[in-house]
Amino acid sequence: MKYKKDKIFYKFKDKDKIYKLVTYDESKIDYYSLIKKYQREGYYQLIINSRLMIDLIKDFKKIDLTVYDIELQEDDETFYGELRKTLKGLKNKHNSELCFKYLLQSLNLLYCDNSIEINKISLGNSSDDVIVYSNGIVIMNEDIEEKIKAFLKKELQLIIQ
Repeated sequence: MKYKKDKIFYKFKDKDKIYKLVTYDESKIDYYSLIKKYQREGYYQLIINSRLMIDLIKDFKKIDLTVYDIELQEDDETFYGELRKTLKGLKNKHNSELCFKYLLQSLNLLYCDNSIEINKISLGNSSDDVIVYSNGIVIMNEDIEEKIKAFLKKELQLIIQ
């Protein structure tokens, strides 16, 4: 399976934020050159704080992508151990909704705009994978690239006030 890597940028047009996901190949342009190029064009990097990460976990369920891994900034083994158990429970169809509610309740303590406690979320189903990093990098299998780009542009517009 081939994967694509995108970086999320935004710029203001009138009073609205316009989101752009830029696919880049690290063998052709390095990360910081990409950032510099888009900054010159008036774009800003999107930093995905913990509130946005949790909102994306909820929103990706709309397109049948369920979170299967969460990487936190701090290595708190007790908290992460509980998260792992809950994430494992999401795979069981009989109690996945209950586990999803428990997961969101557990993550509630991280639900704030001024925190990047969640470094990475990995989501998927039997055929597709998406990984979202707090620095605005999104990695997805190439078969769903356009679908994910359109979905993220729409959802970011809705959840970022």
